[in-house]
Amino acid sequence: MKEERFYIDGMTCTSCSGGIERSLKRKKGVENIQVDLLNHLAFITYDPQIISLEEIFTLIKKLGYTPQKQGIIQKLDQRFLTPKRKIILASILTMMTIYLSMGSMIWNIPIPNFYNALLQLFFTLSVMHLGRDFYLKGFKSLFALNPNMDTLVALGSGSAFIYSLFYLHDLHSLYFESVCVILLFILIGKTIESKAKDNTQNALQTLATLKQSSVKKIEGAQEIILPIEKIKVGDILKISPQEVIPIDGIITQGYANLDNSSLSGESLPITKKEGDLIFAGALNLNTTFLLEVTQTPQNSSLNQILDLVQNALLSKAPIAKIADKVAKVFVPFVILLAFSSAILWYVWKSDIALSLQIFCSVLLISCPCALGLATPLALNIATKLASQRGIFFKNAQVLELLGKVKIAFFDKTGTITQQTLSLKSIHSYSQLCEDALLTLCASLESQSHHIIAKSILSIAQARNLNIKPATNLIIQEGLGMSGEIEGKCYKIGSARNFITPLDEQEEGIKIFIAMIQEEKEHILGLITLQEQIKDEALDCINQLKQLKITPILLSGDCKNNVAKIAQKLQIDFIANALPQDKLNVVQKNQNTLMIGDGLNDILALSHSDVSVSMGEGSQGAIASSNLVIFNNNLLNINYAIALSQATLNNIKQNLFWAFGYNLLMIPLACGALYGAGIMLNPMFSAFAMTLSSLSVVINAQRLRKFKEK
Repeated sequence: MKEERFYIDGMTCTSCSGGIERSLKRKKGVENIQVDLLNHLAFITYDPQIISLEEIFTLIKKLGYTPQKQGIIQKLDQRFLTPKRKIILASILTMMTIYLSMGSMIWNIPIPNFYNALLQLFFTLSVMHLGRDFYLKGFKSLFALNPNMDTLVALGSGSAFIYSLFYLHDLHSLYFESVCVILLFILIGKTIESKAKDNTQNALQTLATLKQSSVKKIEGAQEIILPIEKIKVGDILKISPQEVIPIDGIITQGYANLDNSSLSGESLPITKKEGDLIFAGALNLNTTFLLEVTQTPQNSSLNQILDLVQNALLSKAPIAKIADKVAKVFVPFVILLAFSSAILWYVWKSDIALSLQIFCSVLLISCPCALGLATPLALNIATKLASQRGIFFKNAQVLELLGKVKIAFFDKTGTITQQTLSLKSIHSYSQLCEDALLTLCASLESQSHHIIAKSILSIAQARNLNIKPATNLIIQEGLGMSGEIEGKCYKIGSARNFITPLDEQEEGIKIFIAMIQEEKEHILGLITLQEQIKDEALDCINQLKQLKITPILLSGDCKNNVAKIAQKLQIDFIANALPQDKLNVVQKNQNTLMIGDGLNDILALSHSDVSVSMGEGSQGAIASSNLVIFNNNLLNINYAIALSQATLNNIKQNLFWAFGYNLLMIPLACGALYGAGIMLNPMFSAFAMTLSSLSVVINAQRLRKFKEK
């Protein structure tokens, strides 16, 4: 199977995106297709042995849309006839048509009626040319049996135009001004709608601009400029002032003052020294330093974040399925209803003009766009707001599920506590000195990414100890590890990793060190680290309680250490939890949120309803999570939950209006209040339809002002 992303130009409503998805899913060789209406982006999984990308593009073109591998190509008329210029020209031509149409009744225009009608025809054709996309796409979609909003506009205004052609000899029977006004209103509405959509894409566009195409690689005494695709792990790069960090790596020479705001949302610069890890996408402010590459360009933090944002935009929240199901049958139903209503009115009244009015009004007042925009626009705005705080969702479902969370499980070490552990004490139970014990422990931990391993390595490096190569490493998740150093077998870890009973009375995180000889453990010493609760942890816990969410500390550490932290935070706790134990606890509960950052959290993270990992956590934990907080600030969990609730409320408001509008206005357009003397004019119908879409757009924009209470 092969995966591809490409752009599709010409989509205007959820009927368009849904129709493309349904058509492609029926094709043999297409395993999955997701189409993002707002960003005109498609993600497809297909078998190239059965169907080619060219064949897929051909099918999309038959539906009336333009697929393109790269972004939307700007055509000549798009450069000249911009949306703004189209509206200005259409407005002038529409005013002239109205003047000719209405003026003959009010003023004595010195133009014979027939020439007046011809002028109206010319101006109307000009406006129709400006709005020709509605006709080209609308009729293409209709012929492909996949009608959309453009089809409704094309049929409604086109019918009024054809009717007027037959009555050119009768100036008072023309509907040319209706055609012009209809197209003008919809052009204005679509332009405003499109601008609102574009604004929601800024987060992705801003991140995309951070990607570098070339880098400066150091080879010996030479500095070579290479495409970033040719960079490998271990290469040394030179980073100059005001350059964006192109790839993840460790500073090997010099120091860096970084602006990390595009990734973490933090506005204050941070300083990184030799040996520190820095991430792609950060801006180097004013220093020059050397960077050793630790990730391939494809696996860099920036690429991962771009994938997260794109996946979030492409995916659909469960609540969106309601609108999708309705939109699937909405347009065909409206077309059938319009024809039926027109025929019934003609049978009853024998008035072709009245029947045409009913037909056009039903088509033009129906608004599938409001249904299509109700969910994705709010989700896109929420995704942008979250990314500005360093919060990245893997899919849209997370935004909906977050608002339903009832229990939040927190890992302790590195999540509730600071990422860096400090040395409390070293006790030797053998002839080895403190530095020798620390060297053994650091040598075994050198290939681990756990926070304890990183802290041990940092302490050893600060003492300038010589880290020895370790082989035959075996990791016991949640317990410790073993391996060989200079031909001897050693084991490190918590007391539960040893057969020998060990004293755990001293407070702190304890790492026992033992040598294994003839399958017997010889305890060599104990290293104790101490941890500090994050400054924002208590505020985070208290805010969760206010949201009626129960926080629980779920840790693999010993009971004494976990109880001490839990008491300070005034929450319940579960201690001595191995990875399987954490999984069992999560699975026994519903509406769960798991926050962790270590390898021993992966099982629980992957089975929790919503899982959160911090940006400095292990790659495995990040891969198993569906929400990543890049700046490691616990308060962003509360922000994400509050944002989720606000987004859900906004979507429900949008859907209520979209459904309510159509349920109310379509019967009126059919002539339900004819007995009360109320009949809708096609121009009013087009205006009402435009306002309906704009109301959803405006309501969704209110999310931009969201602030956590």
